[in-house]
Formats: sequence, structure tokens, C-alpha cells
Amino acid sequence: MGVFDRQIASALRLIKKNGMKCTYHSVQAIPDSPQEWNGDDPITVQYEVDMVFIPVDRVDRDTQVYREYQDVPLNFTQCYIPIVPFVPKLKDYFFRDGKQYNVQRVVEYKPNNEVIAYMLEVMT
Repeated sequence: MGVFDRQIASALRLIKKNGMKCTYHSVQAIPDSPQEWNGDDPITVQYEVDMVFIPVDRVDRDTQVYREYQDVPLNFTQCYIPIVPFVPKLKDYFFRDGKQYNVQRVVEYKPNNEVIAYMLEVMT
């Protein structure tokens, strides 16, 4: 039993309650490919994932820029997902209401190095 089991269960419950199902495509590298650079297409694994979407307003954006000292685009949305059987990456994408969104940034929420949820940023 992990230290953060209750927080993981809370994240899962709230995301499932307030979110929606999306089709997430996790892009996997080809295992043991002798020439990764030579045109072998990566493998894409499809998952049904519960996600919560939170649009970011100007104040949130400015706060994040100040805190992290990096430029954040104006038109992006934060998506929260619970622990899933894969690790989200920047090459991944998902579909929400038939529209494709590419993952621009991945943040792991991991107190004491135990992942409890992921935050993805996507352009809208």
C-alpha cells in the first residue's frame, strides 16, 4: 500500500466524475529497431482515458509565466488525467469530440516520487 493511495483514488474519482472519455494515442518507439532514423513508423497504442479540461485565462497564464520563467501561449488548455498504464509523452495526441489535440507539455504530479496524476497542456 502506497503512501498516496488516498490522493490517487481522489484524483481518479474527481477526474471520472467531472471529465469525459477521450481516445488517447500513445506513440511508442519501435523496439530494437536497427535503424530508427530510416523511416520505420512508430507504433501507436490507443487507450480510452478519462480527462478533465480546464481552459486557462490570462491571469493564470501570466502567473505561470512568472513562476516558471517561460513563455506560455495564450490559447492553451490544461488537461488532467489520472494514473494510466502508459507515460504521456510529447509525441502523443488524443481526440476530443472528433478534434485532434497534440500534447505540448506534460507535468507529473508526484509527491515523494509517486505519480498521482498528469497534467497535459494542449493548444486549442
